[in-house]
Amino acid sequence: MSVNLLDRVLTSVQTKKSRLQLLGCVCLFIASKLLDTVPLTADKLVMYTDFSITTNDLLVRFVFQSRVALSLIQLVGLLSYLCVCIFCHF
Repeated sequence: MSVNLLDRVLTSVQTKKSRLQLLGCVCLFIASKLLDTVPLTADKLVMYTDFSITTNDLLVRFVFQSRVALSLIQLVGLLSYLCVCIFCHF
């Protein structure tokens, strides 16, 4: 899901090459929040980047990108619901 989100954002928003790592972290952060039972924390993602980004950068970009990704988030919710419905009937 994070790669799908990254692809959608890159096709709709121009991003500087120097900000791609931040963008990838935000995509991973959003996917983690939606799909994982224990999502990644912002501090852990910053540590994984060897502190090349700050927690503040990550959270600010998260808010901006969450607005861009709203349709994808709704789609994931719908697909998750459909999967539960399908597996309950078999």
